[in-house]
Formats: sequence, C-alpha cells, structure tokens
Amino acid sequence: MHRNVTSALPRSLDPLQGESLPGFLLRLSYRLERSPHRIAQLLGLAPGYHRLPYAHLRSLPDDLARSFAATARLTDEEAQSLTLQRFSRTYPALLSVRENTSRINGPAQVGWTMSPSSRYCPQCLRGDGSPIQNALGGAWQLRWHLPVAFACTRHGRLLEHECPSCGVPLNSPEQRRAGLLKQPSFEGLHPLQCRNRTVPPDANATFKPRPLCSARLDRQPDHESSNLTAEDLQLLLKLQERIDERLRPPIDGTDSPAAADAFFPDLITATHLIKLSWPTGRQLLPSDTLAAIIDTHTMPFLSVSSEVDGASNAVNFRRVRNAPADSAACGALLLAAGNLLANRDMWAFSEKTDPLASETYRRSKSYARKIAREPGISKDFARAMSPRTPRLRGNNKIYRTLRHAYTFSIAEVPPYLPRAWYLKHFAELRAQLPNATFRDDRMLRRGAAFRLAELGSGKTWAECAISMGITAGVADNAQRMLGHRLADSHLWPLFTHTVEQIADVLDAQENRIDYANRRRSMRHWRMPDTDRDRLFDNLHRLEHMQTQADPRITSIIVWSDVTQSEPLRCPIVVAARSAGDAPALITAASHLHEAYLGHGQRYRLRRRLNLYATYLARYCDQDEALSVDTDVVVAQETNRLETLQARDPDFAVTVE
Repeated sequence: MHRNVTSALPRSLDPLQGESLPGFLLRLSYRLERSPHRIAQLLGLAPGYHRLPYAHLRSLPDDLARSFAATARLTDEEAQSLTLQRFSRTYPALLSVRENTSRINGPAQVGWTMSPSSRYCPQCLRGDGSPIQNALGGAWQLRWHLPVAFACTRHGRLLEHECPSCGVPLNSPEQRRAGLLKQPSFEGLHPLQCRNRTVPPDANATFKPRPLCSARLDRQPDHESSNLTAEDLQLLLKLQERIDERLRPPIDGTDSPAAADAFFPDLITATHLIKLSWPTGRQLLPSDTLAAIIDTHTMPFLSVSSEVDGASNAVNFRRVRNAPADSAACGALLLAAGNLLANRDMWAFSEKTDPLASETYRRSKSYARKIAREPGISKDFARAMSPRTPRLRGNNKIYRTLRHAYTFSIAEVPPYLPRAWYLKHFAELRAQLPNATFRDDRMLRRGAAFRLAELGSGKTWAECAISMGITAGVADNAQRMLGHRLADSHLWPLFTHTVEQIADVLDAQENRIDYANRRRSMRHWRMPDTDRDRLFDNLHRLEHMQTQADPRITSIIVWSDVTQSEPLRCPIVVAARSAGDAPALITAASHLHEAYLGHGQRYRLRRRLNLYATYLARYCDQDEALSVDTDVVVAQETNRLETLQARDPDFAVTVE
C-alpha cells in the first residue's frame, strides 16, 4: 500500500518490528532534534495540553490515525500497528478499555489491561547492529506494555521494570495521572535514556527544575533474574512462550482460535484468586524461591487485611487488582495461575480451586463475587470457583446461574431423585459419608433434585421447590441440613460434582419426561377399588393388609412412582393434614414405598404397584385415559417371578 504524504514531515522513520507508539515518538523526536511533545503536536497526537494522552497507546481513532500516518509518512496500517489495537483480538482485557479514555471496566481486569510503564530488555534495546539502531537503539516493544509480558525469550531473561540507576519504574504515573511519555517536553534525550526525575516532588517547596536521571538503559549491567534457579527460569520462559503464542495476532487477519477462548480471562482471574487467598495456593508453585517471591508481593495488602474486619476488606483489597510491576513476581503469579488451570477435569479442577475460593470468600465476599462475575471467564472455571459450601453460597447468583448450557427445565427434573439414579451415581459419596443412614439417603435425594433444578433454571432452591409443587421451607431446610452434614465431612464438592454428572446425563436425553405434566394429570387421581383388590390377588399373608390397611396408601405409592416424588408430597397426604391423620398415613405409605428393600409378599405387591405406575406414567405422557389393565400387571409380575424361580430353584423373593 502506498504511503500518505500530505502535510508530511520532512523526515521520518520506518517503524521497527513490534515497536510501540511511545518508542517511535522517542526515536523520531531524537532524530529531528525536537521534544517528543513537539513532534506529537505536529503529528496531531497532543490536543493542546502538556501530557500526551495515554489512551493513544490502546488505539487511535480512524481520523487521527489517518492524519498521523500522513504526517509521519506511514501507511494507515503502520500507524495503527504502533498501538495495542492489534492485540485486542487475542488479549480480551484490552476490550475493557473505554474508547478515547484510559478508564478500565471490570475489577479483575484493572491493572491487567495495559501499563503506561513499559518493561524492557536491555539487550533488545541495544539493537541489531544496523546503522539506524546503533544510532537510535532498538525498538521499545509494544507488548512490553502488556502485564502478561514478563520475560524475553530471545535473550532468556526476565524483563526489567525500573531504571537500575534511579530505581523508579519507567513512565510511571505522576500525581496518579498517566501519560503516553514521561517528561515529553524535554528534548535532546536519547530514546534509551531514563526520563525519570532524580528528586521526588516536594509540595511544600518552591518550584525548582529537577534534573532527569538520564541513565542509558541499554548500558546497564545484566542483572540476575531475582536469584531464580535455572530450572525456575526455564519454567517462566516456557510460560512466556505459551503466552506469546496466544498473543500472536492471526496472519490472515481473521479471528484466531485464541481470540474466542477464555485463556487470558481465566488466567487473570486465577491470579486474583491466588493473591487474595495466599498462601493457600502455595503448592501451585514448584519451588520455595518462586513462592517466596509471591510472599513478598502479597505481604503488604494481606498484612493490612488481617488487621481489619470483613466490613472494610473491600477497600483494603484494591491492590489485589494490580498486576505485579516486578517481572519475577508477575511471572511467578502467572505460573501458579497456569498450574491451577492446567487440568480441566471438573472434579480435579474443583478440588484444586475449592480451597482458594473458600479462603477468598472468607476474606472478602464482595470482591470474590466480583472477580467470579468477570466477563469472558470459562464456565468450568466459574463453576469451580463458586462457593462450594452452602454456608458461603447463601443466595450467590454466580453459583445458581452456572448453567453450563443445560437445556432441561425444572419441569423435566424429578422432584425426588429416582432410586436407580441415586444408587448409580451416589455410591462413592455415601461410602465416604460417616455413619450414613436412610435419613441421609432421603436428604441427598431431595438435595440432588433441587440442585438439578437449580442448574437448569438458575433459580434458588426455594424457587425451584415452589415450581415443583413443594414448599420453599422444605428446600431451605434441605439446603441447611445437607450443607452442614456434607460440609462437616468435606463432601460438598463431591456432592455438587455428582449432581453435575447427573445433569450431563439428563441434558443428553432426547425425550425427557415432563414431570410437571404428570403431577397435573395425577392431581385428582385415585386408584379404583377393583384395581386395588386385583393387585392383592394370590399374595398370601397380605389378606389383613388388603382388608384393614388404609386404601389410600396404594394410591399414594403409585402417585409417588409416576411423579417421582416423595409420598408425603401426594395431594392425598396434603388433604389429610387438615384432617389430622397425615402422620399415620405418611408412616404407612413410607413403609410400603421402600418395600423393595425388603422381601416376601410385600415386595411382590410393591413390584405390582410399580408396574401399575409404569403404565399410568405412559398414559400421562401420552395424554391418554388413566385406566390400567390390572390383569396384565399381575400376569407380568407373576411371570417374572416364575422365570426367576426356574433359573434358581432356591430363589426367594428378595431385593432386586
């Protein structure tokens, strides 16, 4: 593409590979023997005040980019290549910077978008030996303004972040205001000289010009990389290589796979989780040296936070947002974050994340919730990071709304987890639960159903319960009781993981059951007396039950099987409460409901009731008349019994 030459400067420079806008201005102003501020004015980058807008580092508006390119004898593409705009496709944190401003959205992204203070590699600044770079130095790399750039893989070293002579970070904000360049009105300084003031400003003194440091940054002796071992340094360099690969814009200009994933949002959010919970995540680092670096970095704000109560924690954790200026601290923190995110198996991931998340919520619930809501983080990380105990969860919206793209609704969730599902999926948890009883089984099945509904809808347990025809108090009690029982045994993460496995299975089903429709269809249903009597045929020793037991019991059992609900939720039981005979009815129904855990003729009756319910459920799903041929039911149960006895002459009717 040809270059614009309208109103062009008499002389200009070709941008170096990867060069930043501040670096280009420094080289051009030195070549033209003018101050950077004057050159910025000629290029249209200085809108009339002393400080050069820091927002220009993020991107240039199209009209400004065109005029800048024309004046500097560049193409439009070369002009924009001096800004961080090209990284916005691969580094989503840059998208949180508002247009034409340096203000940043999102608490976890603050301090991780871009830095006015550039890190640097002295060896890179020495140039490649060409005449132009011997005279003006190598490129101030654009990516050095990204907090995730902490090492130079070319020279196998960590980047510097401050001038070794004056000890001040380069281009650090003055009076809390950042600019594109520091001391832009000073001319005659080489592009590689430090522009920091040597004496800090004194508000009580009369104005006196303060000299600049002026030390050559490319001539400083090479420093040791924070006393890192060779092994630690290699780990950090390999991490930087992976990050650089993710940062690399696509060659053809199309969106790259990296642009669409959550690599950087997850990585940044993980650093906040690690910092706020430190030293809980100490095991994420392979050496004590790296851990000690994070110890030093986190000590100032963690020591302050320990002296205040929870009400003030939000203020004291503001420094957690910032990326470490020191390259070693930044690299160590990112390495720990990368190790946290390495294994995305949901159970292993949750096991690693849970201690950090719990400690983070303990120290600052408000800030923890903010970072968990960061846009762009992956759903599996958000799920792993959400509070894993009901005590911390409360009404936590993050936990409720992590739907993982589930397509099932509350209506398609059984109100009481089916026994077959429970036996298949909860065996491991029950085996680890100390002194487990049938009451634990009942509470787990209730809680699993509410959690499934929560995953599918994003509603609270209480709201889900109401949609399932259950009172909100039942859900609140289940959440409280189950939470205490599992939290004491440290089994809550396993509970949530198990339910999520069931949710995956349910979500994969093509023809899901509408349990809400079944409840509507069965609301006024009662078993005909003739059907009840037929189901007792040839069940010896149950004659007393047939004639003396409450006839409502069989209707309750069938209703429970059809709707996959607890017997005590049956409309018959609800109506009995007003009459005062519900407790006895519930007890009798519960005994028969669990009869397939026993043996003998009661078990056979339970089998017949289950077969009867199977036909009735089919008719509900097909909107057909609720009339079952009991002869078919009895014949099927009898034939099955005879088949089992033929296979094993010693067979007795016991549990399946």
